[in-house]
Amino acid sequence: MGCESTKSTNFVIANRYLYTLQLSYYNNQTISIINNSKSIITKIPDTGALFNDSSSPANSALIEHIKHGCANNMGTTTESFDLLITKKLASLWTVKQTIKGEGGYGYIISVPGLNENGKDEKFKLRTSNCFLHGLFKGFLIEIEHLDDEIHQDDNLERNGLIVKFTNSINKIKSLIDLYKFPEGNLCFNVLNETKLDYLSDLCQQYCDALQF
Repeated sequence: MGCESTKSTNFVIANRYLYTLQLSYYNNQTISIINNSKSIITKIPDTGALFNDSSSPANSALIEHIKHGCANNMGTTTESFDLLITKKLASLWTVKQTIKGEGGYGYIISVPGLNENGKDEKFKLRTSNCFLHGLFKGFLIEIEHLDDEIHQDDNLERNGLIVKFTNSINKIKSLIDLYKFPEGNLCFNVLNETKLDYLSDLCQQYCDALQF
């Protein structure tokens, strides 16, 4: 019988990419993507309103966290989770980009002639001036096809979801051709094809459009 001594080595897989998106029309909310595969959505709450209405379970849980010393915007500290990640833990990331979308306008429009059954198609449009670490990076037009069928059926199987998503992309392309939008990068990648998440996918598309 023989005995062999071995040394154990722990390998830590580094987080390579961190992209964060802050949009002026989502006040105090930050969308973060890690390694183009995971997303975290954080929001600085209005803690004054929380203590005035502590009846909901979500508010009660958050109040308990605040009472135990979590950062909040009531006292001298306003450190948010995204600030902790992007500033104090910056050395964890090989590439770290922070995008801010400011200004712009929002529209909801109905467009005839894009639907074969004669019904109008509805779209939500937003414009945004994008800044990367304070420097102007580009002007983005955000287009969302308002497909009621997708929102009504949360249990669409993967194939059905892909068909609906592809149909929405084609409608957006038709809208761009119809109104002759300026040429640019049309980006519609998502983090997970089987589970669409509006804010996470939006951050992914902003990164693609700005060519990160």
